[in-house]
Amino acid sequence: MGRIGGSYMNLLLNPLFIIGLIIRLSLILAISSTIALEWYAPFLQSGINQLNIDPWNVWIEQGGHISAFPYGYAMYITFLPLVFLADIFNLSALYGYGVTLIVLDFLLLLIFTRLIPDRHNFLLSVYWLSPIMIIAVHLFGFNDIVPVFFLIAALYFLEKYRFMYAGLFCSIAISAKISMLLALPFFIIYFWNNKSVKRFFSKFVTGFSLGLLLLIIPFLAISDSALSMILSNPESWRVLELSVSFGRDIKIYVAPFIYILMLYMVWRVKNLNFELFSSILGVMFLITALITPVALGWFVWAIPFLIIYQASGDKAAIVLVFLFSLIYILSILLNIDYMNSVLPQFVLLNEPVYNSIFSVKLVSLVSSLALALGVILSIRILMESIIKNDFFRFRKRPFMLGITGNLGSGKKVLSNAVEDLFGVHSVTKIFSEDYSLWDSNKPIWRVMTNLNPATVSLSDLASDLISIKNSSGKKNNSKRSKLWVEDGKVVIVSGPHSLYLPVLRECYDLSIYLNMDEELRKHLINTDNHSDIDINRMSEDSSKFINPQKRYADLVMSLQPVRPVENQNEIENIRLKLIINSRHGFDEASLTRIMVGVCGLHVNTNLSDDASEIELIVEGDISKEDIELSAKILFPQIVDFLDIYPKWHDGITGLMQLVVLSHMNQSLSKRLI
Repeated sequence: MGRIGGSYMNLLLNPLFIIGLIIRLSLILAISSTIALEWYAPFLQSGINQLNIDPWNVWIEQGGHISAFPYGYAMYITFLPLVFLADIFNLSALYGYGVTLIVLDFLLLLIFTRLIPDRHNFLLSVYWLSPIMIIAVHLFGFNDIVPVFFLIAALYFLEKYRFMYAGLFCSIAISAKISMLLALPFFIIYFWNNKSVKRFFSKFVTGFSLGLLLLIIPFLAISDSALSMILSNPESWRVLELSVSFGRDIKIYVAPFIYILMLYMVWRVKNLNFELFSSILGVMFLITALITPVALGWFVWAIPFLIIYQASGDKAAIVLVFLFSLIYILSILLNIDYMNSVLPQFVLLNEPVYNSIFSVKLVSLVSSLALALGVILSIRILMESIIKNDFFRFRKRPFMLGITGNLGSGKKVLSNAVEDLFGVHSVTKIFSEDYSLWDSNKPIWRVMTNLNPATVSLSDLASDLISIKNSSGKKNNSKRSKLWVEDGKVVIVSGPHSLYLPVLRECYDLSIYLNMDEELRKHLINTDNHSDIDINRMSEDSSKFINPQKRYADLVMSLQPVRPVENQNEIENIRLKLIINSRHGFDEASLTRIMVGVCGLHVNTNLSDDASEIELIVEGDISKEDIELSAKILFPQIVDFLDIYPKWHDGITGLMQLVVLSHMNQSLSKRLI
């Protein structure tokens, strides 16, 4: 708590923050925009003077302008406290209005400090001192920061997995300004296309319904005047001003056309994650503002997303956003008609003088440049978001993981441990035993064991894996298995014969062979409801059919006792070590450093003579907390695709989870080369 409080104090005492605050306060005292002075402030003052659940009707009955306050209860309630306070001190409602904007601006800054921690100077430079935010909100008096604040709050809670609050704040944003309805379909698609959060959609709906019942339905049911204000507001229809003539008296509206295209694009993205979702949402707002003539207030919608983009981008991203913002602001300031409509006392040049200095062609050129830079920026945001999140999102085939080993070697344990990380909803498990040619009661088992590949239809298994690999998201045509594998899923193929055929091995992104100390393996078999198995009878088939698969595996993990076992009584409390043999890995050095530095394990490293294989011998105790921390350090990209609440394991099983994730990450990286 003390550290957080100290962080906030450092923010408040930062010279950049103080400068931005002084600018905002000065604009309240020095300048009053037309819309704030003639519409917003008088409407709010009217609501204070005559408290009523329908202030819109009160305003209309008093002869007020029908476009004065085309917003819902959330917008009205947000401004009411400080406007009421200003009235107590006999101050103009304009001051209450302006200070409210500053408060929301500051609260949005605080949310950014949680989304982008430990980067105060960056946030103060690109957001708190943003010329667009200062001019649009505090000079021109646009109140778009109110719905934007609630929408970003919804995104914040969505990222923190507090889905009910996310739904509640999403409905509050819509109540504040009906235009925020544009974001709602994107939220719905995000839940539908993200397997980890899909099951929590009901919580989002619950929160949204609460806001609907409290703010939106009463607004729609009580106030006909409010609906008239919204529908008659010319700003609401400016999005339709850009159109293309199509035939006789037919127009194609550009904004709805592009909006539908973006909805379709986000719908086509399977396994949509939060970062890509927020990027697409931000691009949607940015393009909407770009194709709406002189919509500076609407551009405020895109600002938070541009901040997030700059935080994750390079210097070129910051420069591009700054350049675009500068040109866009210039295009607004050069539009004398627009400036006269929103801030007439600020325009010092009369129209003839203005036209003699700035030609129409020059103004048009600046506007064209702003549009071009905005489109370039939008494309760059989308492309970089896709590239950064290319592991599962845009890959049509799932990640194929093959696990094999002898009976009792831990195949089921490892399969379940991987499933614990990605979640049941994101994992399909296929067992080669399910392709057995005979039932368990057939006499064939008197002469053959299930380790013999002749007892399994490996051709059907191979056919299914090829079908999954080439056309995920569809049912295969196998008579033995009716599998449904969606895009982006992890498919685990486990069994004694998973690597037996070359065609099977070619299907896997990562293949694993599990080995175990023989005495330990026999002990586990006997204690795991397999006492009826004749181990000696299966030894020949094991040596002939199972052990040779070891040479084909990308990764071999062997569980061995630290010291030789003297008798069976020692097995229960035996200390174990994990021997890892990697043939195609390229990041074992980083893995070793983490295991030693973070987990406190003892690791010996051996390299083969031709340097084609590396062996790690790992000893020591490890907690699931250390495993989780190590994973986040080593491969944050793949961690993003784990279940919301992944189940990490202590000990050897947790260590195997870490090793498998490391090699999955390496395999996915190779996929992108």
